[in-house]
Amino acid sequence: MRGLGLALSLLLSSLASAGDFRNYEDAVAKSQWREATEIAMDLAARNPSLGSVGRMKAAYALFQAGYPNSALSVLAQIPAAGWKAMPSGETRLTEMAVLIQKKVPLAILPGRLDQANPQAASEMIRSELLFARGRAAFERRDTAEAQRWLEQVPRQSRLFAHARYLLGALAVRAGDTATAEREFSQVFEPSVLQQSTEFWRDVSAQMAENWGGNVRVYLDTQELIAENARLGELAALGLARTAYMRRDFPGALAYYSRVRSDSRFAPRASLERIWALLALNRHEEAQNLAGQLAVDQKRFEALEARVVRAIVLTDVGRTEEARRELDGFRLWAHQIREGIGTYEATRAEHGLPAFLLTDFADDKRITATLAYQKDVRDEVDRLRREDARLYPSFRSFAAALEPLVLQARDLNGRLVHVWLEKRKQDLDRLSVQATLVEIETYLEDRERLRKEFRALGQVSERQQADHDERLEMLLRKVVKNTDDLTARGRVKNLRLEMRHSELLWELGSAVAVLAQSRRDKRMDEEASAPRNRAFLKAKEIVA
Repeated sequence: MRGLGLALSLLLSSLASAGDFRNYEDAVAKSQWREATEIAMDLAARNPSLGSVGRMKAAYALFQAGYPNSALSVLAQIPAAGWKAMPSGETRLTEMAVLIQKKVPLAILPGRLDQANPQAASEMIRSELLFARGRAAFERRDTAEAQRWLEQVPRQSRLFAHARYLLGALAVRAGDTATAEREFSQVFEPSVLQQSTEFWRDVSAQMAENWGGNVRVYLDTQELIAENARLGELAALGLARTAYMRRDFPGALAYYSRVRSDSRFAPRASLERIWALLALNRHEEAQNLAGQLAVDQKRFEALEARVVRAIVLTDVGRTEEARRELDGFRLWAHQIREGIGTYEATRAEHGLPAFLLTDFADDKRITATLAYQKDVRDEVDRLRREDARLYPSFRSFAAALEPLVLQARDLNGRLVHVWLEKRKQDLDRLSVQATLVEIETYLEDRERLRKEFRALGQVSERQQADHDERLEMLLRKVVKNTDDLTARGRVKNLRLEMRHSELLWELGSAVAVLAQSRRDKRMDEEASAPRNRAFLKAKEIVA
Protein backbone atom coordinates (compact mmCIF):
# COMPACT_ATOMS: atom_id res chain seq x y z
CA MET A 1 0.00 0.00 0.00
CA ARG A 2 1.57 3.30 -1.14
CA GLY A 3 -0.67 5.44 1.08
CA LEU A 4 -4.07 7.02 0.90
CA GLY A 5 -2.62 10.48 0.48
CA LEU A 6 -1.21 9.56 -2.93
CA ALA A 7 -4.51 7.93 -3.94
CA LEU A 8 -6.47 11.02 -2.98
CA SER A 9 -4.15 13.46 -4.73
CA LEU A 10 -4.24 11.36 -7.92
CA LEU A 11 -8.01 11.26 -7.83
CA LEU A 12 -8.54 14.98 -7.27
CA SER A 13 -6.05 15.96 -9.96
CA SER A 14 -7.67 13.61 -12.48
CA LEU A 15 -11.15 14.83 -11.58
CA ALA A 16 -10.09 18.42 -12.17
CA SER A 17 -9.63 17.68 -15.87
CA ALA A 18 -13.17 16.28 -16.10
CA GLY A 19 -14.74 19.74 -16.11
CA ASP A 20 -14.24 23.34 -15.15
CA PHE A 21 -13.59 23.04 -11.42
CA ARG A 22 -11.10 25.92 -11.29
CA ASN A 23 -13.23 27.96 -8.88
CA TYR A 24 -13.60 24.86 -6.71
CA GLU A 25 -9.83 24.36 -6.68
CA ASP A 26 -9.32 28.01 -5.71
CA ALA A 27 -11.76 27.65 -2.81
CA VAL A 28 -10.06 24.43 -1.68
CA ALA A 29 -6.65 26.10 -1.79
CA LYS A 30 -8.00 28.81 0.54
CA SER A 31 -9.72 26.21 2.81
CA GLN A 32 -13.08 27.80 1.96
CA TRP A 33 -14.92 24.52 2.34
CA ARG A 34 -18.49 25.85 2.33
CA GLU A 35 -17.86 27.81 -0.86
CA ALA A 36 -16.17 24.75 -2.42
CA THR A 37 -19.19 22.61 -1.53
CA GLU A 38 -21.61 25.05 -3.19
CA ILE A 39 -19.49 25.31 -6.35
CA ALA A 40 -19.26 21.51 -6.70
CA MET A 41 -22.98 20.96 -6.05
CA ASP A 42 -23.91 23.72 -8.49
CA LEU A 43 -21.76 22.21 -11.26
CA ALA A 44 -23.21 18.77 -10.56
CA ALA A 45 -26.75 20.17 -10.86
CA ARG A 46 -26.14 22.20 -14.04
CA ASN A 47 -24.12 19.58 -15.90
CA PRO A 48 -25.37 15.97 -15.47
CA SER A 49 -22.16 14.61 -16.98
CA LEU A 50 -20.31 16.09 -14.01
CA GLY A 51 -22.81 14.82 -11.46
CA SER A 52 -20.72 12.04 -9.93
CA VAL A 53 -17.49 14.07 -10.04
CA GLY A 54 -19.21 17.09 -8.51
CA ARG A 55 -20.71 15.08 -5.69
CA MET A 56 -17.36 13.46 -4.94
CA LYS A 57 -15.73 16.87 -4.70
CA ALA A 58 -18.63 18.25 -2.63
CA ALA A 59 -18.31 15.29 -0.22
CA TYR A 60 -14.59 16.00 0.21
CA ALA A 61 -15.30 19.65 1.05
CA LEU A 62 -18.11 18.70 3.44
CA PHE A 63 -15.78 16.37 5.34
CA GLN A 64 -13.31 19.21 5.72
CA ALA A 65 -16.09 21.58 6.81
CA GLY A 66 -17.06 19.24 9.63
CA TYR A 67 -20.19 17.71 8.08
CA PRO A 68 -19.26 14.00 7.67
CA ASN A 69 -22.83 12.67 7.65
CA SER A 70 -23.81 15.07 4.89
CA ALA A 71 -20.70 14.03 2.98
CA LEU A 72 -21.68 10.37 3.21
CA SER A 73 -25.23 11.24 2.18
CA VAL A 74 -23.89 13.01 -0.91
CA LEU A 75 -21.64 10.03 -1.72
CA ALA A 76 -24.67 7.75 -1.45
CA GLN A 77 -26.25 9.66 -4.37
CA ILE A 78 -23.50 8.49 -6.73
CA PRO A 79 -24.81 5.49 -8.72
CA ALA A 80 -22.72 2.39 -9.28
CA ALA A 81 -22.12 3.43 -12.89
CA GLY A 82 -20.86 6.79 -11.64
CA TRP A 83 -18.29 5.16 -9.39
CA LYS A 84 -17.09 2.91 -12.20
CA ALA A 85 -16.78 5.86 -14.59
CA MET A 86 -14.50 7.82 -12.26
CA PRO A 87 -10.99 8.55 -13.57
CA SER A 88 -7.85 6.96 -12.14
CA GLY A 89 -7.80 6.79 -8.38
CA GLU A 90 -11.50 6.23 -7.67
CA THR A 91 -10.89 2.72 -6.32
CA ARG A 92 -8.78 4.01 -3.43
CA LEU A 93 -11.24 6.75 -2.53
CA THR A 94 -14.12 4.28 -2.68
CA GLU A 95 -12.19 2.12 -0.23
CA MET A 96 -11.81 5.07 2.12
CA ALA A 97 -15.54 5.65 1.94
CA VAL A 98 -16.08 1.98 2.87
CA LEU A 99 -13.84 2.29 5.93
CA ILE A 100 -15.59 5.46 7.05
CA GLN A 101 -18.99 3.89 6.48
CA LYS A 102 -18.09 1.13 8.97
CA LYS A 103 -18.80 3.62 11.75
CA VAL A 104 -22.30 4.46 10.47
CA PRO A 105 -25.02 2.11 11.79
CA LEU A 106 -27.41 2.85 8.92
CA ALA A 107 -27.02 1.89 5.26
CA ILE A 108 -26.67 5.40 3.85
CA LEU A 109 -23.79 4.31 1.64
CA PRO A 110 -25.13 0.93 0.53
CA GLY A 111 -23.59 -1.82 -1.47
CA ARG A 112 -19.92 -0.85 -1.42
CA LEU A 113 -18.72 -4.03 0.30
CA ASP A 114 -20.73 -6.21 -2.07
CA GLN A 115 -19.45 -4.34 -5.12
CA ALA A 116 -15.80 -4.55 -4.15
CA ASN A 117 -13.68 -7.51 -5.23
CA PRO A 118 -11.40 -8.69 -2.38
CA GLN A 119 -8.77 -9.98 -4.80
CA ALA A 120 -8.58 -6.69 -6.71
CA ALA A 121 -8.71 -4.43 -3.66
CA SER A 122 -5.70 -2.91 -1.95
CA GLU A 123 -4.21 -4.71 1.04
CA MET A 124 -5.82 -2.13 3.33
CA ILE A 125 -9.36 -3.01 2.31
CA ARG A 126 -8.91 -6.65 1.25
CA SER A 127 -8.92 -8.04 4.78
CA GLU A 128 -11.94 -5.85 5.64
CA LEU A 129 -13.89 -7.43 2.76
CA LEU A 130 -12.76 -10.98 3.54
CA PHE A 131 -13.66 -10.66 7.22
CA ALA A 132 -17.00 -8.96 6.52
CA ARG A 133 -18.06 -11.77 4.19
CA GLY A 134 -16.79 -14.45 6.57
CA ARG A 135 -18.61 -12.95 9.54
CA ALA A 136 -21.84 -12.65 7.52
CA ALA A 137 -21.58 -16.35 6.60
CA PHE A 138 -20.81 -17.20 10.26
CA GLU A 139 -23.98 -15.43 11.37
CA ARG A 140 -25.95 -17.33 8.71
CA ARG A 141 -24.42 -20.53 10.12
CA ASP A 142 -22.95 -21.29 6.69
CA THR A 143 -19.84 -23.04 7.99
CA ALA A 144 -18.16 -23.82 4.68
CA GLU A 145 -18.60 -20.30 3.33
CA ALA A 146 -17.45 -18.71 6.59
CA GLN A 147 -14.32 -20.84 6.65
CA ARG A 148 -13.57 -20.04 3.00
CA TRP A 149 -13.48 -16.28 3.63
CA LEU A 150 -12.06 -16.20 7.17
CA GLU A 151 -9.11 -18.46 6.37
CA GLN A 152 -8.03 -15.95 3.71
CA VAL A 153 -7.63 -13.07 6.18
CA PRO A 154 -3.85 -12.48 6.14
CA ARG A 155 -1.72 -12.69 9.28
CA GLN A 156 -0.65 -9.04 8.97
CA SER A 157 -4.28 -7.87 9.02
CA ARG A 158 -5.73 -6.09 12.05
CA LEU A 159 -8.61 -8.58 11.75
CA PHE A 160 -6.49 -11.74 11.77
CA ALA A 161 -7.15 -12.41 15.46
CA HIS A 162 -10.87 -11.78 14.99
CA ALA A 163 -10.94 -14.22 12.07
CA ARG A 164 -9.14 -16.92 14.08
CA TYR A 165 -11.60 -16.46 16.95
CA LEU A 166 -14.57 -17.02 14.63
CA LEU A 167 -12.83 -20.06 13.10
CA GLY A 168 -12.41 -21.38 16.65
CA ALA A 169 -16.10 -20.81 17.33
CA LEU A 170 -16.96 -22.74 14.15
CA ALA A 171 -14.81 -25.62 15.38
CA VAL A 172 -16.65 -25.60 18.72
CA ARG A 173 -19.96 -25.82 16.87
CA ALA A 174 -18.62 -28.86 15.04
CA GLY A 175 -17.31 -30.44 18.26
CA ASP A 176 -13.71 -30.30 16.97
CA THR A 177 -11.95 -29.30 20.19
CA ALA A 178 -8.41 -29.73 18.81
CA THR A 179 -9.01 -27.26 15.98
CA ALA A 180 -10.85 -24.90 18.32
CA GLU A 181 -7.92 -24.79 20.72
CA ARG A 182 -5.47 -24.19 17.87
CA GLU A 183 -7.51 -21.30 16.49
CA PHE A 184 -8.20 -19.67 19.87
CA SER A 185 -4.54 -19.93 20.81
CA GLN A 186 -3.50 -17.84 17.80
CA VAL A 187 -5.35 -14.87 19.27
CA PHE A 188 -2.73 -14.66 22.02
CA GLU A 189 0.34 -14.53 19.77
CA PRO A 190 2.12 -11.24 20.64
CA SER A 191 3.02 -10.56 17.02
CA VAL A 192 -0.62 -10.79 15.99
CA LEU A 193 -1.81 -8.28 18.58
CA GLN A 194 1.09 -5.90 17.97
CA GLN A 195 0.82 -5.79 14.17
CA SER A 196 -2.93 -5.21 14.39
CA THR A 197 -2.41 -2.19 16.63
CA GLU A 198 0.37 -0.69 14.49
CA PHE A 199 -1.51 -1.19 11.23
CA TRP A 200 -4.65 0.55 12.38
CA ARG A 201 -2.73 3.47 13.90
CA ASP A 202 -1.04 3.92 10.51
CA VAL A 203 -4.34 3.87 8.61
CA SER A 204 -5.88 6.33 11.07
CA ALA A 205 -2.99 8.77 10.69
CA GLN A 206 -3.13 8.67 6.88
CA MET A 207 -6.88 9.13 6.67
CA ALA A 208 -6.92 11.96 9.19
CA GLU A 209 -4.10 13.68 7.30
CA ASN A 210 -5.91 13.60 3.96
CA TRP A 211 -9.54 13.96 5.00
CA GLY A 212 -9.08 16.34 7.91
CA GLY A 213 -9.28 15.95 11.68
CA ASN A 214 -13.06 15.55 11.61
CA VAL A 215 -12.71 12.07 10.17
CA ARG A 216 -11.00 10.86 13.37
CA VAL A 217 -14.34 10.37 15.11
CA TYR A 218 -15.28 7.93 12.35
CA LEU A 219 -12.27 5.72 12.92
CA ASP A 220 -12.43 3.27 15.83
CA THR A 221 -8.68 3.44 16.47
CA GLN A 222 -8.50 3.28 20.26
CA GLU A 223 -11.67 1.21 20.38
CA LEU A 224 -10.14 -1.43 18.16
CA ILE A 225 -6.88 -1.42 20.09
CA ALA A 226 -8.86 -1.98 23.29
CA GLU A 227 -10.89 -4.64 21.49
CA ASN A 228 -7.77 -6.79 21.19
CA ALA A 229 -7.80 -7.24 24.96
CA ARG A 230 -11.49 -8.14 24.89
CA LEU A 231 -10.89 -10.58 22.07
CA GLY A 232 -8.15 -12.24 24.11
CA GLU A 233 -10.59 -12.75 26.98
CA LEU A 234 -13.18 -14.19 24.61
CA ALA A 235 -10.55 -16.58 23.28
CA ALA A 236 -9.71 -17.58 26.87
CA LEU A 237 -13.39 -18.39 27.38
CA GLY A 238 -13.34 -20.41 24.18
CA LEU A 239 -10.30 -22.39 25.33
CA ALA A 240 -11.93 -22.98 28.71
CA ARG A 241 -15.05 -24.32 27.03
CA THR A 242 -13.10 -26.67 24.80
CA ALA A 243 -11.21 -27.94 27.84
CA TYR A 244 -14.54 -28.50 29.61
CA MET A 245 -15.84 -30.41 26.58
CA ARG A 246 -12.80 -32.70 26.85
CA ARG A 247 -13.56 -33.08 30.59
CA ASP A 248 -10.28 -31.37 31.39
CA PHE A 249 -11.83 -29.45 34.28
CA PRO A 250 -8.55 -28.26 35.87
CA GLY A 251 -7.51 -26.94 32.46
CA ALA A 252 -10.84 -25.15 32.09
CA LEU A 253 -10.38 -23.49 35.48
CA ALA A 254 -6.92 -22.30 34.45
CA TYR A 255 -8.29 -20.64 31.31
CA TYR A 256 -11.20 -19.05 33.18
CA SER A 257 -8.68 -17.46 35.54
CA ARG A 258 -7.18 -15.56 32.58
CA VAL A 259 -10.29 -13.36 32.39
CA ARG A 260 -9.68 -10.25 34.50
CA SER A 261 -12.02 -9.62 37.41
CA ASP A 262 -12.91 -6.17 36.04
CA SER A 263 -13.72 -7.52 32.58
CA ARG A 264 -17.25 -7.43 31.20
CA PHE A 265 -16.79 -11.18 30.59
CA ALA A 266 -15.85 -11.91 34.20
CA PRO A 267 -19.41 -12.79 35.35
CA ARG A 268 -19.82 -15.27 32.49
CA ALA A 269 -16.41 -16.80 33.23
CA SER A 270 -17.34 -17.11 36.93
CA LEU A 271 -20.66 -18.76 36.14
CA GLU A 272 -19.03 -21.33 33.87
CA ARG A 273 -16.25 -21.82 36.40
CA ILE A 274 -18.86 -22.98 38.93
CA TRP A 275 -19.75 -25.90 36.66
CA ALA A 276 -16.11 -26.92 36.41
CA LEU A 277 -15.78 -26.79 40.21
CA LEU A 278 -18.95 -28.87 40.55
CA ALA A 279 -17.56 -31.46 38.13
CA LEU A 280 -14.49 -31.70 40.40
CA ASN A 281 -16.73 -32.12 43.49
CA ARG A 282 -15.41 -28.85 44.91
CA HIS A 283 -18.89 -27.99 46.18
CA GLU A 284 -17.95 -25.46 48.84
CA GLU A 285 -15.93 -23.37 46.39
CA ALA A 286 -18.70 -23.67 43.81
CA GLN A 287 -21.51 -22.53 46.08
CA ASN A 288 -19.41 -19.71 47.55
CA LEU A 289 -18.57 -18.42 44.07
CA ALA A 290 -22.25 -18.64 43.07
CA GLY A 291 -23.21 -16.70 46.19
CA GLN A 292 -20.70 -13.95 45.38
CA LEU A 293 -21.88 -13.76 41.78
CA ALA A 294 -25.54 -13.49 42.81
CA VAL A 295 -24.86 -10.20 44.62
CA ASP A 296 -24.06 -8.12 41.51
CA GLN A 297 -27.49 -7.26 40.12
CA LYS A 298 -25.94 -5.32 37.23
CA ARG A 299 -25.26 -8.61 35.43
CA PHE A 300 -27.81 -11.19 34.31
CA GLU A 301 -25.43 -13.91 35.48
CA ALA A 302 -26.40 -12.94 39.05
CA LEU A 303 -29.89 -14.30 38.42
CA GLU A 304 -28.52 -17.45 36.82
CA ALA A 305 -26.14 -17.89 39.75
CA ARG A 306 -29.07 -18.30 42.15
CA VAL A 307 -30.34 -21.35 40.27
CA VAL A 308 -26.83 -22.75 39.88
CA ARG A 309 -26.15 -22.32 43.59
CA ALA A 310 -29.37 -24.22 44.34
CA ILE A 311 -28.09 -27.06 42.14
CA VAL A 312 -24.77 -27.19 44.02
CA LEU A 313 -26.52 -27.13 47.40
CA THR A 314 -28.90 -29.90 46.32
CA ASP A 315 -25.97 -32.00 45.18
CA VAL A 316 -24.59 -31.99 48.75
CA GLY A 317 -27.98 -32.54 50.39
CA ARG A 318 -28.56 -28.97 51.63
CA THR A 319 -32.07 -29.01 50.22
CA GLU A 320 -33.73 -26.49 52.55
CA GLU A 321 -31.03 -23.95 51.75
CA ALA A 322 -31.44 -24.72 48.04
CA ARG A 323 -35.18 -24.05 48.19
CA ARG A 324 -34.58 -20.73 49.94
CA GLU A 325 -32.24 -19.80 47.10
CA LEU A 326 -34.94 -20.72 44.60
CA ASP A 327 -37.51 -18.64 46.51
CA GLY A 328 -35.14 -15.68 46.23
CA PHE A 329 -34.79 -16.32 42.51
CA ARG A 330 -38.56 -16.40 41.99
CA LEU A 331 -39.11 -13.19 43.93
CA TRP A 332 -36.45 -11.41 41.90
CA ALA A 333 -37.77 -12.87 38.62
CA HIS A 334 -41.25 -11.58 39.47
CA GLN A 335 -39.88 -8.10 40.10
CA ILE A 336 -37.99 -8.23 36.82
CA ARG A 337 -41.10 -9.17 34.85
CA GLU A 338 -43.00 -6.32 36.47
CA GLY A 339 -40.18 -3.88 35.64
CA ILE A 340 -40.10 -4.98 31.99
CA GLY A 341 -43.88 -4.69 31.76
CA THR A 342 -43.80 -1.16 33.18
CA TYR A 343 -41.06 -0.15 30.74
CA GLU A 344 -42.98 -1.54 27.76
CA ALA A 345 -46.01 0.50 28.83
CA THR A 346 -44.26 3.75 29.76
CA ARG A 347 -40.70 3.62 28.31
CA ALA A 348 -39.46 4.77 31.73
CA GLU A 349 -36.06 3.15 32.34
CA HIS A 350 -36.04 3.63 36.12
CA GLY A 351 -38.11 0.45 36.61
CA LEU A 352 -35.88 -1.76 34.50
CA PRO A 353 -33.56 -4.24 36.24
CA ALA A 354 -29.96 -3.07 36.40
CA PHE A 355 -28.71 -5.97 34.29
CA LEU A 356 -30.84 -4.86 31.31
CA LEU A 357 -29.27 -1.41 31.44
CA THR A 358 -25.91 -3.19 31.36
CA ASP A 359 -27.09 -5.24 28.38
CA PHE A 360 -27.98 -2.03 26.55
CA ALA A 361 -24.66 -0.39 27.42
CA ASP A 362 -22.66 -3.44 26.30
CA ASP A 363 -24.50 -3.74 22.99
CA LYS A 364 -22.48 -1.75 20.47
CA ARG A 365 -25.45 -1.59 18.12
CA ILE A 366 -27.52 0.22 20.74
CA THR A 367 -24.77 2.60 21.81
CA ALA A 368 -23.88 3.24 18.15
CA THR A 369 -27.43 4.11 17.15
CA LEU A 370 -27.79 6.41 20.17
CA ALA A 371 -24.51 8.16 19.37
CA TYR A 372 -25.35 8.32 15.67
CA GLN A 373 -28.78 9.78 16.41
CA LYS A 374 -27.22 12.54 18.51
CA ASP A 375 -24.44 13.13 16.00
CA VAL A 376 -26.82 13.52 13.07
CA ARG A 377 -29.20 15.68 15.11
CA ASP A 378 -26.33 18.00 16.03
CA GLU A 379 -25.20 18.14 12.40
CA VAL A 380 -28.72 19.01 11.23
CA ASP A 381 -28.87 21.86 13.76
CA ARG A 382 -25.52 23.23 12.57
CA LEU A 383 -26.55 22.97 8.92
CA ARG A 384 -29.72 24.94 9.58
CA ARG A 385 -27.70 27.70 11.24
CA GLU A 386 -25.65 28.23 8.07
CA ASP A 387 -26.49 31.29 5.96
CA ALA A 388 -29.08 30.02 3.47
CA ARG A 389 -28.41 32.92 1.11
CA LEU A 390 -24.73 32.06 0.76
CA TYR A 391 -25.02 28.28 1.07
CA PRO A 392 -28.45 27.17 -0.18
CA SER A 393 -27.39 23.54 -0.57
CA PHE A 394 -26.92 23.21 3.18
CA ARG A 395 -30.68 23.33 3.77
CA SER A 396 -31.11 20.38 1.42
CA PHE A 397 -28.35 18.54 3.27
CA ALA A 398 -30.23 19.08 6.53
CA ALA A 399 -33.49 17.86 4.99
CA ALA A 400 -31.72 14.74 3.71
CA LEU A 401 -30.39 13.93 7.19
CA GLU A 402 -33.65 14.48 9.11
CA PRO A 403 -35.08 11.03 8.23
CA LEU A 404 -31.88 9.39 9.46
CA VAL A 405 -32.53 10.68 12.98
CA LEU A 406 -35.90 8.92 12.97
CA GLN A 407 -34.40 5.79 11.43
CA ALA A 408 -31.72 5.68 14.12
CA ARG A 409 -34.34 6.12 16.84
CA ASP A 410 -36.56 3.38 15.39
CA LEU A 411 -33.61 1.03 14.95
CA ASN A 412 -32.56 1.66 18.53
CA GLY A 413 -36.07 0.85 19.70
CA ARG A 414 -36.08 -2.42 17.78
CA LEU A 415 -32.72 -3.40 19.24
CA VAL A 416 -33.95 -2.67 22.77
CA HIS A 417 -37.07 -4.73 22.07
CA VAL A 418 -34.89 -7.68 20.99
CA TRP A 419 -33.09 -7.53 24.35
CA LEU A 420 -36.37 -7.38 26.28
CA GLU A 421 -37.71 -10.42 24.44
CA LYS A 422 -34.46 -12.30 24.93
CA ARG A 423 -34.42 -11.66 28.66
CA LYS A 424 -38.07 -12.67 29.00
CA GLN A 425 -37.22 -15.94 27.27
CA ASP A 426 -34.20 -16.33 29.55
CA LEU A 427 -36.47 -15.83 32.56
CA ASP A 428 -38.84 -18.51 31.29
CA ARG A 429 -35.91 -20.89 30.76
CA LEU A 430 -34.51 -20.23 34.23
CA SER A 431 -37.95 -20.62 35.79
CA VAL A 432 -38.23 -24.09 34.26
CA GLN A 433 -34.75 -24.93 35.54
CA ALA A 434 -35.69 -23.65 39.00
CA THR A 435 -38.75 -25.91 39.06
CA LEU A 436 -36.66 -28.89 37.99
CA VAL A 437 -34.15 -28.14 40.73
CA GLU A 438 -36.92 -27.85 43.31
CA ILE A 439 -38.27 -31.23 42.19
CA GLU A 440 -34.79 -32.61 42.66
CA THR A 441 -34.62 -31.21 46.21
CA TYR A 442 -37.77 -33.11 47.17
CA LEU A 443 -36.51 -36.29 45.53
CA GLU A 444 -33.25 -35.85 47.45
CA ASP A 445 -35.30 -35.52 50.65
CA ARG A 446 -37.17 -38.68 49.71
CA GLU A 447 -33.91 -40.61 49.36
CA ARG A 448 -32.70 -39.28 52.69
CA LEU A 449 -36.01 -40.31 54.29
CA ARG A 450 -35.66 -43.82 52.92
CA LYS A 451 -32.10 -44.15 54.19
CA GLU A 452 -33.08 -42.91 57.64
CA PHE A 453 -36.03 -45.32 57.74
CA ARG A 454 -33.89 -48.30 56.71
CA ALA A 455 -31.33 -47.37 59.34
CA LEU A 456 -33.99 -47.72 62.07
CA GLY A 457 -34.15 -51.50 61.67
CA GLN A 458 -37.27 -52.63 63.53
CA VAL A 459 -39.80 -49.77 63.54
CA SER A 460 -42.88 -48.95 65.55
CA GLU A 461 -46.30 -48.22 64.06
CA ARG A 462 -45.80 -44.57 64.87
CA GLN A 463 -42.48 -44.47 63.04
CA GLN A 464 -44.01 -46.27 60.06
CA ALA A 465 -46.90 -43.84 59.94
CA ASP A 466 -44.56 -40.87 60.23
CA HIS A 467 -42.46 -42.21 57.33
CA ASP A 468 -45.53 -42.80 55.15
CA GLU A 469 -46.96 -39.33 55.83
CA ARG A 470 -43.69 -37.59 55.06
CA LEU A 471 -43.20 -39.65 51.89
CA GLU A 472 -46.73 -38.86 50.68
CA MET A 473 -46.20 -35.15 51.36
CA LEU A 474 -42.90 -35.07 49.45
CA LEU A 475 -44.36 -36.93 46.48
CA ARG A 476 -47.34 -34.56 46.31
CA LYS A 477 -44.94 -31.61 46.07
CA VAL A 478 -42.94 -33.37 43.39
CA VAL A 479 -46.03 -34.23 41.35
CA LYS A 480 -47.43 -30.68 41.71
CA ASN A 481 -44.21 -29.18 40.31
CA THR A 482 -44.09 -31.77 37.56
CA ASP A 483 -47.72 -31.02 36.67
CA ASP A 484 -46.80 -27.34 36.36
CA LEU A 485 -43.86 -28.14 34.09
CA THR A 486 -45.74 -30.45 31.73
CA ALA A 487 -48.62 -27.95 31.49
CA ARG A 488 -46.17 -25.13 30.70
CA GLY A 489 -44.29 -26.97 27.97
CA ARG A 490 -45.31 -26.11 24.40
CA VAL A 491 -43.42 -29.13 23.12
CA LYS A 492 -43.70 -32.45 24.92
CA ASN A 493 -40.52 -33.69 26.54
CA LEU A 494 -40.59 -37.49 26.37
CA ARG A 495 -38.15 -37.96 29.23
CA LEU A 496 -40.11 -35.60 31.49
CA GLU A 497 -43.42 -37.25 30.52
CA MET A 498 -42.06 -40.68 31.43
CA ARG A 499 -40.73 -39.38 34.74
CA HIS A 500 -44.09 -37.73 35.39
CA SER A 501 -45.87 -41.03 34.85
CA GLU A 502 -43.52 -42.84 37.26
CA LEU A 503 -44.00 -40.17 39.95
CA LEU A 504 -47.79 -40.28 39.62
CA TRP A 505 -47.73 -44.07 40.10
CA GLU A 506 -45.39 -43.72 43.07
CA LEU A 507 -47.67 -41.09 44.62
CA GLY A 508 -50.71 -43.33 44.16
CA SER A 509 -48.88 -46.19 45.86
CA ALA A 510 -47.82 -43.96 48.78
CA VAL A 511 -51.41 -42.74 49.26
CA ALA A 512 -52.68 -46.33 49.18
CA VAL A 513 -50.16 -47.41 51.85
CA LEU A 514 -51.11 -44.47 54.02
CA ALA A 515 -54.83 -45.23 53.55
CA GLN A 516 -54.34 -48.83 54.64
CA SER A 517 -52.46 -47.84 57.79
CA ARG A 518 -55.20 -45.35 58.64
CA ARG A 519 -57.98 -47.70 57.46
CA ASP A 520 -59.34 -44.75 55.46
CA LYS A 521 -61.57 -46.01 52.65
CA ARG A 522 -62.03 -42.56 51.04
CA MET A 523 -58.28 -42.07 50.95
CA ASP A 524 -57.87 -45.50 49.42
CA GLU A 525 -60.21 -44.46 46.61
CA GLU A 526 -58.18 -41.27 46.14
CA ALA A 527 -55.09 -43.38 45.56
CA SER A 528 -56.53 -44.60 42.26
CA ALA A 529 -56.60 -41.08 40.73
CA PRO A 530 -52.82 -40.58 40.35
CA ARG A 531 -52.45 -44.23 39.30
CA ASN A 532 -55.05 -43.79 36.56
CA ARG A 533 -53.31 -40.65 35.37
CA ALA A 534 -50.00 -42.53 35.32
CA PHE A 535 -51.56 -45.32 33.25
CA LEU A 536 -53.09 -42.90 30.72
CA LYS A 537 -49.86 -40.92 30.42
CA ALA A 538 -47.91 -44.13 29.83
CA LYS A 539 -50.36 -45.07 27.05
CA GLU A 540 -49.84 -41.64 25.43
CA ILE A 541 -46.08 -42.09 25.56
CA VAL A 542 -46.23 -45.53 23.96
CA ALA A 543 -48.65 -44.26 21.30
